[in-house]
Amino acid sequence: LAQNYPNPFNPVTTISFSLLQGGITDISIYDISGRKVESILNRTINSGNHHIKYNASNLPSGMYFYSILVSSKGGKTLFSSTKKMILMK
Repeated sequence: LAQNYPNPFNPVTTISFSLLQGGITDISIYDISGRKVESILNRTINSGNHHIKYNASNLPSGMYFYSILVSSKGGKTLFSSTKKMILMK
């Protein structure tokens, strides 16, 4: 999971990630209190490099976290990571 770019952003940013092994991939956004704001990806993704454009126009300015969780079809966690991002409107 790479740092989003640009950061700080208003209101669109790119989230990039690389998978060594494909799996069920969930990318979610959390507010500063740790509450899940939205899930921006939740599907099976193949290995390789990937980029997602995220539009946060529906959120107020502030610090947020984005997290990736990659699981096997059997439910075993293959990879997880979290980074912070700043939305400045």
